[in-house]
Amino acid sequence: MALVLLMLVSVWTVALLQLAGSEGILAANLADNSQARACAEAGLELALAQLQNPSGSPWGAHSLEADGVIVCTFSTAPAWVSATEVSVMSTANTAGPRPATAVARWSLIYDATATRWVVKPGTYRES
Repeated sequence: MALVLLMLVSVWTVALLQLAGSEGILAANLADNSQARACAEAGLELALAQLQNPSGSPWGAHSLEADGVIVCTFSTAPAWVSATEVSVMSTANTAGPRPATAVARWSLIYDATATRWVVKPGTYRES
């Protein structure tokens, strides 16, 4: 009886140790994926800001740095629907040992009354 009980406690201990080890990996993957989504959204925000005040091209590859270290890279691409509507897609990749990728999309419309570009309601998508 004592041996059976010792074996059950041993199996339970090994299972808990494996679970504890995988929790750290899951948390790191979640953080990397969240960072990739935020970087993809930064690409959308850059495109919107550049359309509002054209001082450069928001299209193409860009990098996001913090303290001189590249955190992620993103690429924005337009798909012009008309002169007053553009669909913007931003693809982001994180740097580091576990790179993550995210894609975000917006449709922007030109509001002639306010003379600025705005996000078309209900068009944000991410994957």
